[in-house]
Amino acid sequence: MHIEPTMTQSSRTRTEADSFGSIDVPGDALWGAQTARSLRFFAIGEQRMPLVIVHALAQVKRAAAEVNADLGLLDPVRAGAIAAAATRIATGELDAQFPLSVWQTGSGTQSHMNVNEVIAHLATGALGSADDGPGAGHRVHPNDDVNLGQSSNDVFPTAMHVAAVEGLMRKLAPALVKLRATLVEVIPAGEKLINQRFFVVQRPAPSADAQGGVRALTAATDAAIVEIEQWLQASSKR
Repeated sequence: MHIEPTMTQSSRTRTEADSFGSIDVPGDALWGAQTARSLRFFAIGEQRMPLVIVHALAQVKRAAAEVNADLGLLDPVRAGAIAAAATRIATGELDAQFPLSVWQTGSGTQSHMNVNEVIAHLATGALGSADDGPGAGHRVHPNDDVNLGQSSNDVFPTAMHVAAVEGLMRKLAPALVKLRATLVEVIPAGEKLINQRFFVVQRPAPSADAQGGVRALTAATDAAIVEIEQWLQASSKR
């Protein structure tokens, strides 16, 4: 991708050019030409690509840069800058730089390139490029260095799996643990409340169905927690 910065005080934009031609990009944006085209031609709905996917894509890019450096396909300096930039994205530091709609090409190429372009700009800046603005004089190329032959057909499904694991570890499993602790507290309190209420009105106490249901839910929660832990352990060994 050939970059031609043309920042002006009036428009605060720059022009970037690739094989499709030139396109204006906001002057302070870290993305490039392909992201700008997606914003223009896929302005569909208001649903953005989920940030959990963006963060997962960044993790894939970090890992790929490290492996490519080990294989001698990417020089260590660029690889280090790419990995550092990807880590910043993965932590959510730069979420505003990923504005694309979820309604795009089926393979997710546009969001894939959004991540590549932002990483390239960040990495270029970290290497001390004498730029007049983001995107000028790339030292790190979004395709040649960040992407380095990776197909969206591989990267995007991998990112979906990474996002799923992150969701299991950081959200679902902790929520289940909290639910179980609450259920354990509810069982004795519920039994006491039921006995008190039905003693006062001198009616026979109901069957244990309600409390049995709570115990069954607790057991199901225990089983789910164990299953998640086993799945995560098995996945880590692959």
